[in-house]
Amino acid sequence: MIWVFDSWMWGMLTLQYLQKELPQAKFLYLGDTKYVPYGWRETLWIHDRTFECIEWMFDQGCVLVILACNTASAAAIRSRQELYPEKKVLSVTVPGVEAVIRWWYRQPLLFATQATIDGNIYSSVMKKRYPDMSCMWTWVVWEWVVSLIETWQTWSALHEKLWEIFSDITLSDHDVIVLWCTHYPLIEDQLRQIVWTDIPFIDAWAESAHALVSYLEQHLEIDVKQKTPEENDLMVVTQLWGWEGYVGCEKVVIDTHQSNE
Repeated sequence: MIWVFDSWMWGMLTLQYLQKELPQAKFLYLGDTKYVPYGWRETLWIHDRTFECIEWMFDQGCVLVILACNTASAAAIRSRQELYPEKKVLSVTVPGVEAVIRWWYRQPLLFATQATIDGNIYSSVMKKRYPDMSCMWTWVVWEWVVSLIETWQTWSALHEKLWEIFSDITLSDHDVIVLWCTHYPLIEDQLRQIVWTDIPFIDAWAESAHALVSYLEQHLEIDVKQKTPEENDLMVVTQLWGWEGYVGCEKVVIDTHQSNE
């Protein structure tokens, strides 16, 4: 089975894209809701916590983990690859960077948490995979967006803050907008209203779904468990509330079947 991991429930957007590309594969979701959000925490803490979650998922029989959280990816994925190369862990980060390069964008405007920026994974991917290419990355820290979304603030509060941020940005200096947090796509429509230009947005989550299909085609040794007929319209969501012996782990089965009646 494939596990999708995020610090909260917004990574389910990634899960939806993955399910669309691989409708018969069995996915489980882990949202570390006890410690949300990750973005404002120290890099070492994020690294260790992400490793805990990864190890727990593999202990459950996982064959592949998708890190839907850019903050977790930036903090942990490189050291994970070095320490546990036999364990398959992918992230939404790399496909997003590759999309920037593939479409020849050279002046991306990226919105992210401070921890994601500190992880510097984007520059590392660029240097490793595209050493002869260069991009002028411009970062904007959006911790406040995470806070407003998670406290269910009204659109008027978000709108006011977004206008304030974009008033200081010269959009003509950039050729693409990249949203590097699972929270941000929730307000993409509102962002487009404020931007009022034809500047494109990169959807890292859709890119990740396409990348996973390609990855599995190249790694046929990965046995992705197929859903049974009874599970065909079900999505299993696991929320981990505490780690003491993993006693706090509860599974919630959500019936996503859409009736035709």
